[in-house]
Amino acid sequence: MGNLQADMLLQHFAHPEHLLEVYNSNMEYECDGCYMPGIGKRYRCHGCDFDLHEYCGLCPPFLSSFMHSHQLKLINFMPQTNSDLVGFCDVCCDPVEGLFYRCNRCNFDVHPLCTQLPQTIRHVLHQQHRLRLLGPYEPAGRCVVCRGACNASSWPYRCAQCRFDIHLDCVLVQCETRRTQRGIQTYVPPSAFPQQQYFSGHANGVSSSY
Repeated sequence: MGNLQADMLLQHFAHPEHLLEVYNSNMEYECDGCYMPGIGKRYRCHGCDFDLHEYCGLCPPFLSSFMHSHQLKLINFMPQTNSDLVGFCDVCCDPVEGLFYRCNRCNFDVHPLCTQLPQTIRHVLHQQHRLRLLGPYEPAGRCVVCRGACNASSWPYRCAQCRFDIHLDCVLVQCETRRTQRGIQTYVPPSAFPQQQYFSGHANGVSSSY
Protein backbone atom coordinates (compact mmCIF):
# COMPACT_ATOMS: atom_id res chain seq x y z
CA MET A 1 0.00 0.00 0.00
CA GLY A 2 3.04 2.24 -0.04
CA ASN A 3 2.20 3.78 -3.43
CA LEU A 4 -1.45 4.53 -2.66
CA GLN A 5 -2.48 8.16 -2.31
CA ALA A 6 -3.56 9.32 1.14
CA ASP A 7 -7.17 9.86 0.01
CA MET A 8 -7.34 6.19 -1.00
CA LEU A 9 -6.60 5.01 2.55
CA LEU A 10 -8.74 5.00 5.68
CA GLN A 11 -7.98 4.39 9.34
CA HIS A 12 -11.19 3.10 10.91
CA PHE A 13 -11.99 2.20 14.51
CA ALA A 14 -13.81 -0.96 13.38
CA HIS A 15 -10.50 -2.35 12.06
CA PRO A 16 -7.69 -0.55 13.89
CA GLU A 17 -5.03 -3.12 13.02
CA HIS A 18 -4.53 -2.00 9.42
CA LEU A 19 -5.33 0.82 7.03
CA LEU A 20 -8.21 0.19 4.65
CA GLU A 21 -7.86 1.00 0.96
CA VAL A 22 -10.48 2.00 -1.58
CA TYR A 23 -11.45 -1.05 -3.61
CA ASN A 24 -13.96 -1.39 -6.44
CA SER A 25 -15.43 -4.69 -7.56
CA ASN A 26 -18.71 -5.92 -9.02
CA MET A 27 -18.62 -8.89 -6.65
CA GLU A 28 -21.16 -8.82 -3.83
CA TYR A 29 -19.84 -8.75 -0.27
CA GLU A 30 -21.01 -8.42 3.32
CA CYS A 31 -19.99 -5.22 5.07
CA ASP A 32 -18.00 -6.02 8.22
CA GLY A 33 -19.27 -2.79 9.75
CA CYS A 34 -23.08 -3.10 9.56
CA TYR A 35 -23.27 -6.71 8.27
CA MET A 36 -25.51 -5.73 5.37
CA PRO A 37 -24.81 -6.73 1.75
CA GLY A 38 -22.97 -4.45 -0.64
CA ILE A 39 -21.54 -4.26 -4.13
CA GLY A 40 -19.11 -1.96 -5.89
CA LYS A 41 -16.86 0.59 -4.21
CA ARG A 42 -15.86 -0.01 -0.60
CA TYR A 43 -12.98 0.16 1.86
CA ARG A 44 -11.05 -3.10 2.18
CA CYS A 45 -8.23 -4.76 4.06
CA HIS A 46 -7.14 -7.54 1.70
CA GLY A 47 -4.99 -9.31 4.27
CA CYS A 48 -7.87 -9.66 6.73
CA ASP A 49 -10.68 -9.97 4.16
CA PHE A 50 -12.36 -7.00 5.86
CA ASP A 51 -14.82 -4.83 3.91
CA LEU A 52 -16.68 -1.66 4.77
CA HIS A 53 -19.37 0.05 2.75
CA GLU A 54 -18.02 3.39 1.58
CA TYR A 55 -20.60 5.18 3.71
CA CYS A 56 -19.97 2.97 6.76
CA GLY A 57 -16.33 3.97 6.51
CA LEU A 58 -17.12 7.69 6.37
CA CYS A 59 -20.39 8.11 8.28
CA PRO A 60 -20.26 10.77 11.02
CA PRO A 61 -20.50 9.96 14.76
CA PHE A 62 -23.72 12.00 15.03
CA LEU A 63 -26.40 12.44 12.40
CA SER A 64 -29.58 14.46 11.92
CA SER A 65 -32.13 12.90 9.59
CA PHE A 66 -35.68 13.50 8.34
CA MET A 67 -36.40 9.96 9.55
CA HIS A 68 -36.30 10.87 13.22
CA SER A 69 -36.87 14.01 15.26
CA HIS A 70 -33.81 13.56 17.50
CA GLN A 71 -30.11 13.44 16.71
CA LEU A 72 -28.80 9.92 16.10
CA LYS A 73 -25.56 8.55 17.55
CA LEU A 74 -23.32 6.01 15.79
CA ILE A 75 -23.06 2.76 17.77
CA ASN A 76 -20.56 -0.07 17.31
CA PHE A 77 -21.99 -3.14 19.04
CA MET A 78 -20.61 -6.62 18.43
CA PRO A 79 -22.90 -9.32 19.90
CA GLN A 80 -21.11 -12.36 21.30
CA THR A 81 -24.12 -14.67 20.87
CA ASN A 82 -27.47 -14.57 19.11
CA SER A 83 -29.11 -13.69 22.43
CA ASP A 84 -27.07 -10.47 22.48
CA LEU A 85 -28.86 -9.13 19.40
CA VAL A 86 -29.74 -5.47 20.00
CA GLY A 87 -32.84 -5.35 17.85
CA PHE A 88 -33.96 -4.45 14.37
CA CYS A 89 -33.60 -1.48 12.05
CA ASP A 90 -36.74 0.63 12.40
CA VAL A 91 -36.65 1.42 8.67
CA CYS A 92 -35.91 -1.90 6.93
CA CYS A 93 -36.61 -4.29 9.84
CA ASP A 94 -33.40 -6.28 9.35
CA PRO A 95 -31.29 -6.95 12.49
CA VAL A 96 -28.87 -4.27 13.64
CA GLU A 97 -25.40 -5.20 14.85
CA GLY A 98 -21.95 -3.77 14.43
CA LEU A 99 -22.35 -0.20 13.14
CA PHE A 100 -25.77 1.43 13.39
CA TYR A 101 -27.35 4.69 14.49
CA ARG A 102 -29.46 4.95 17.64
CA CYS A 103 -31.68 7.39 19.46
CA ASN A 104 -31.48 6.22 23.08
CA ARG A 105 -34.42 8.40 24.07
CA CYS A 106 -36.79 6.64 21.67
CA ASN A 107 -35.03 3.28 21.24
CA PHE A 108 -34.87 4.04 17.50
CA ASP A 109 -32.22 2.07 15.58
CA VAL A 110 -31.31 2.39 11.90
CA HIS A 111 -28.57 1.05 9.62
CA PRO A 112 -26.10 3.65 8.32
CA LEU A 113 -27.13 2.97 4.71
CA CYS A 114 -30.83 3.18 5.59
CA THR A 115 -30.26 6.74 6.83
CA GLN A 116 -29.20 7.59 3.28
CA LEU A 117 -32.46 6.51 1.65
CA PRO A 118 -34.02 9.51 -0.11
CA GLN A 119 -37.16 11.04 1.34
CA THR A 120 -38.74 11.06 -2.13
CA ILE A 121 -38.03 9.07 -5.30
CA ARG A 122 -39.39 8.52 -8.78
CA HIS A 123 -40.08 4.95 -9.85
CA VAL A 124 -40.36 3.53 -13.36
CA LEU A 125 -43.76 2.01 -12.49
CA HIS A 126 -45.20 5.39 -11.46
CA GLN A 127 -43.40 8.15 -13.33
CA GLN A 128 -46.11 10.82 -13.07
CA HIS A 129 -45.51 11.58 -9.36
CA ARG A 130 -42.75 11.28 -6.80
CA LEU A 131 -43.09 8.67 -4.05
CA ARG A 132 -42.48 9.61 -0.41
CA LEU A 133 -40.93 7.36 2.23
CA LEU A 134 -43.58 6.70 4.88
CA GLY A 135 -42.90 6.20 8.56
CA PRO A 136 -44.24 3.23 10.56
CA TYR A 137 -47.50 4.86 11.68
CA GLU A 138 -48.62 6.33 8.37
CA PRO A 139 -51.38 4.39 6.57
CA ALA A 140 -50.55 2.53 3.37
CA GLY A 141 -52.19 -0.14 1.25
CA ARG A 142 -50.79 -3.09 -0.69
CA CYS A 143 -47.48 -3.12 -2.53
CA VAL A 144 -47.99 -2.85 -6.30
CA VAL A 145 -45.07 -5.22 -6.91
CA CYS A 146 -45.58 -8.13 -4.50
CA ARG A 147 -49.19 -7.38 -3.42
CA GLY A 148 -48.20 -7.76 0.22
CA ALA A 149 -49.51 -5.39 2.89
CA CYS A 150 -47.34 -2.32 3.41
CA ASN A 151 -46.34 -1.13 6.89
CA ALA A 152 -46.27 -4.80 7.93
CA SER A 153 -42.47 -4.73 7.94
CA SER A 154 -40.20 -2.07 6.46
CA TRP A 155 -41.19 1.51 5.62
CA PRO A 156 -42.83 1.78 2.18
CA TYR A 157 -42.73 4.47 -0.49
CA ARG A 158 -46.10 5.98 -1.43
CA CYS A 159 -47.83 8.33 -3.81
CA ALA A 160 -50.72 9.53 -1.64
CA GLN A 161 -52.51 11.15 -4.59
CA CYS A 162 -52.75 7.85 -6.50
CA ARG A 163 -52.60 5.50 -3.51
CA PHE A 164 -49.58 3.84 -5.10
CA ASP A 165 -47.52 1.92 -2.50
CA ILE A 166 -44.34 -0.12 -2.83
CA HIS A 167 -42.33 -1.94 -0.17
CA LEU A 168 -38.81 -0.74 0.51
CA ASP A 169 -37.62 -4.31 -0.18
CA CYS A 170 -39.42 -4.22 -3.54
CA VAL A 171 -37.81 -0.87 -4.37
CA LEU A 172 -34.37 -2.36 -3.75
CA VAL A 173 -34.72 -5.36 -6.04
CA GLN A 174 -34.34 -5.56 -9.79
CA CYS A 175 -37.19 -4.09 -11.79
CA GLU A 176 -37.83 -5.96 -15.05
CA THR A 177 -40.06 -3.21 -16.51
CA ARG A 178 -37.05 -1.33 -17.86
CA ARG A 179 -33.66 -2.70 -18.79
CA THR A 180 -31.76 0.46 -17.98
CA GLN A 181 -29.47 0.53 -14.95
CA ARG A 182 -30.97 2.97 -12.44
CA GLY A 183 -29.71 2.95 -8.88
CA ILE A 184 -31.16 4.86 -5.96
CA GLN A 185 -29.08 8.01 -5.80
CA THR A 186 -28.60 9.50 -2.37
CA TYR A 187 -26.03 11.94 -1.13
CA VAL A 188 -24.34 12.78 2.14
CA PRO A 189 -24.49 16.44 3.24
CA PRO A 190 -21.82 18.51 1.42
CA SER A 191 -20.69 19.98 4.75
CA ALA A 192 -19.71 16.54 6.04
CA PHE A 193 -17.58 15.31 3.14
CA PRO A 194 -17.68 15.28 -0.68
CA GLN A 195 -20.90 14.00 -2.19
CA GLN A 196 -20.93 10.28 -2.85
CA GLN A 197 -23.52 8.04 -4.50
CA TYR A 198 -24.92 5.14 -2.51
CA PHE A 199 -27.19 2.22 -3.36
CA SER A 200 -25.77 2.51 -6.88
CA GLY A 201 -25.57 -1.27 -7.32
CA HIS A 202 -29.30 -1.87 -7.52
CA ALA A 203 -30.83 -2.22 -11.00
CA ASN A 204 -34.25 -1.36 -9.69
CA GLY A 205 -35.91 1.26 -11.84
CA VAL A 206 -35.59 3.94 -9.18
CA SER A 207 -34.02 7.37 -9.24
CA SER A 208 -34.16 10.33 -6.89
CA SER A 209 -32.21 12.56 -9.27
CA TYR A 210 -35.10 13.85 -11.40
